[in-house]
Amino acid sequence: MVWTYGGGFAAGSKSQNTPEGLFDLSLNFIFVAYNYRLGITGLANGPTYQHEGGAANLVVWDSTRAFEWVKTYIDKFGGNPNDVTAVGFSAGGSQVMFQMTRFGGNAPQLFEKAYIMSPGYVPGAGHHHAEQFWQNVSSAVGCEGGHLDCMREVEFGTLQDAASEVVSEYTYQYQPRVDGFIIPDTYEASLYQGHFNFSGPCVISHEQHEANSQAYSGVDDVDDIPKELRIFFPSITDDVIDELLELYPEDDYTSAGL
Repeated sequence: MVWTYGGGFAAGSKSQNTPEGLFDLSLNFIFVAYNYRLGITGLANGPTYQHEGGAANLVVWDSTRAFEWVKTYIDKFGGNPNDVTAVGFSAGGSQVMFQMTRFGGNAPQLFEKAYIMSPGYVPGAGHHHAEQFWQNVSSAVGCEGGHLDCMREVEFGTLQDAASEVVSEYTYQYQPRVDGFIIPDTYEASLYQGHFNFSGPCVISHEQHEANSQAYSGVDDVDDIPKELRIFFPSITDDVIDELLELYPEDDYTSAGL
């Protein structure tokens, strides 16, 4: 079983969830977990970045390499490389789906079963937002134009802080975005078009009461909701927002964030 942790592509590690509870149920499996690059180091993308030689969506490449390692070496630990189950939660669930649809489905299948919990729905993951994010961050650290040689000289903490500030200030969500290569389209579109490389048992679910831990501290009343919705759905219209507020009135919830 290969576990991919969540954290909104901004936080988390392979050590934050340990498998003791699973071992109480069964010992007949090998547990594998891996880290992947987070924030701007894993999600840098956009035409300027790519044109100057940057590899986009390193976060997805990290996941690919982890599964390839399992396929190559798990038999050395007594495992079966032909019976790999991918399990992921939140951003980790999205990682599993990106592996299913990488290169538009024209890549080897890396696991035989999948259990995907609470994957992110990322309709706004097109390439047009990636370029603006890269330019905003580069301007914030004094690298106007987003030139890669300049960005590589920026101290890591400074770069990370600038990226976090841009994310908080603008309606931008950390997530892998279309790059025309390993992610030729959003995974929703790829799945809909049949462009995926997976055939096997697959469970897709959501965690009970998961929104309690995800409620946004910046949402204090109804007036704050439109801005948060536009982070996830950049093209959403005011009419749709009004309809959503009618369908889910404030009086039905104990927390404004929910």
